[in-house]
Amino acid sequence: MEQSAQLFYRRLFNPEEKCPSQLEEISSKILEKCAGLPLAIIAISGLLSSKEKTKEQWDQVKNSIGRRLERNSSVEIISEILSLSYSDLPLHLKTCLLYLSIFPKDYTIVKEDLIRRWIGEGFIYEQNGVAAYNSGERCFTDLINRSLIQPGGKDKFDEVNCCRVHDTVLDFIVSKAIEENFVTLIGVPGIIPIARNKVRRLSIQNDGQIPSGLILSSVRSLNVFGGNVEIPSLSEFRLLRVVAFEDCGQLEDDHLADVGNLLHLRYLKLNHTHAVTKLPEETAKLQHLRTLDVHGHNKIMEIPAAIYQVERLECLVTLVTDDYTILPDEIADMKALRVLEGVNVYIHSVDIIKRLGELTNLRKLGMLFVNSDADEEWEEKYGEIVSSIYKLTQANLDSLHIHTVNEPPELLDNLSKEHPEPLGLRELVIEGDDVSGLAAWWGLLVNLQKLLFCAYERVREEDVETLRRLSDLKYLCIHLWDAPDDPEVKAPLERAMKAHPNRPKLVWIDEY
Repeated sequence: MEQSAQLFYRRLFNPEEKCPSQLEEISSKILEKCAGLPLAIIAISGLLSSKEKTKEQWDQVKNSIGRRLERNSSVEIISEILSLSYSDLPLHLKTCLLYLSIFPKDYTIVKEDLIRRWIGEGFIYEQNGVAAYNSGERCFTDLINRSLIQPGGKDKFDEVNCCRVHDTVLDFIVSKAIEENFVTLIGVPGIIPIARNKVRRLSIQNDGQIPSGLILSSVRSLNVFGGNVEIPSLSEFRLLRVVAFEDCGQLEDDHLADVGNLLHLRYLKLNHTHAVTKLPEETAKLQHLRTLDVHGHNKIMEIPAAIYQVERLECLVTLVTDDYTILPDEIADMKALRVLEGVNVYIHSVDIIKRLGELTNLRKLGMLFVNSDADEEWEEKYGEIVSSIYKLTQANLDSLHIHTVNEPPELLDNLSKEHPEPLGLRELVIEGDDVSGLAAWWGLLVNLQKLLFCAYERVREEDVETLRRLSDLKYLCIHLWDAPDDPEVKAPLERAMKAHPNRPKLVWIDEY
């Protein structure tokens, strides 16, 4: 019982807090009903975390649990408590939780991707794309705080960036989703789709094939996982809002031929679909498309020039493994873009580098500086990159990610010399080459909260002093290439962060 109590209280109180005396008896009775089952304790404490810490509120929860629950089987106890947790959710969180039923067991769900799916489905609606994403982040955090989803991993800034769903919780979510005809699952062991059912959301997994008899005319979401799934014809789905193919090596260009007819489409993801070489020209017809994610390929994918006609596109992710997606010059006409990732400077034209600065709604930009030997126009691009980055940071750019094997240290130093005005970036990530010794550049980032960089040796004292003066700094991540375990190398920065008013979280990265 002592271990159960420790687990229970740890999830409800800070280490320095104690359970108030008026809640001790209620806590004991709640724990008795959980019968020592960790998942039940975690779920009920997650539910209580959303309540005020008052006797009345906790009494209501205690009385909502079945009176003789402690005599039931472990499965019944957990099911009862999960039902109680689900019933307590506001409607929008119920919908967001049920949506997790589309993912296979043991699947790692990336936070950013999940939120974009929620927005595409219409579960989160805001006129402003930034507001919608922020609302999605709150939903994600609420579900974690209620212990209905588990943190699945953290980014380099030690923040949760993905989640997983416990098998028992997923079974509960799936049963609810099927009961409410929220989702139709194909290829999942033990689940048989109901013939003549009107399908709303379709998830095809393992070696699934769509059986005859399902009514597909109203499907709003098509999610296909795995290389053994039979790819359905998009011509059967005219009302789709969300389409995602993940790890589908069998997907080919022909399978996307009808994508231009999906006039309601808001979200399109092709992740690790290596046989796809290009998007159809008809993609330009998708006037409601807000997210296009084509990352994870090991070959160049061609994006049509006409993509600029998709006026509402806000997020374009093109990061790949070995090669790089070539963007058309017309990408600079997509003024609604807020997120653009995977731009390899060396393989794009001078014009597109120059015009990147016109995308003044960009909040996140990911740039790569790889394979410069093949770039005859590098010197001409140099000034244009400096100018574009400056224009974007003076507009709405919050986050700049750079992956490099050469050039950016000099580039950023030049930026600080040519444009010595304060810059509004809140997040800066520079991976690859040594970029220590950039005190002048960092000193301009007056709003910087998150910084990641690589250093080949001890960071200079002037750099340490500059970092100490960044008043908004909350996270500092450093990859030390040489002497990563040398305490003398780390000591100056550790002292500086301890002396900083914010006490920024200092993370040492051993490897990428």
